[in-house]
Amino acid sequence: MKAQELHELTVEELESKLHDLREELFSLRFKHKAQSVSNPLKLRTLRRDIARILTCLSVSQRTSSAPLSALPASRRGEGRVARSEPKAKAEDKQEKDVGQIIKHEKETKGKSSK
Repeated sequence: MKAQELHELTVEELESKLHDLREELFSLRFKHKAQSVSNPLKLRTLRRDIARILTCLSVSQRTSSAPLSALPASRRGEGRVARSEPKAKAEDKQEKDVGQIIKHEKETKGKSSK
């Protein structure tokens, strides 16, 4: 199940789907312990689908007034957010500081070996 498909569903539909998947996971776990299951990877896919639904539900609860499709792509889990300018400058400064430390260590090693 794709995350995009889940974002298009309503909260009631997500909760219904969650209930169905949890029941299916329970029965599959029971069968897996009692006897061999034809497709053991189904356990993993069910757990991951449940996690996706729970994520969609938590996002929709945080933004209860807006539908999920109205959220920006970064909040729906679609793609990455562009780096903000202040963060980029801070990272550049860190790189510069590390370079100065390395340079200082090289200079002090050169002086101590003379």
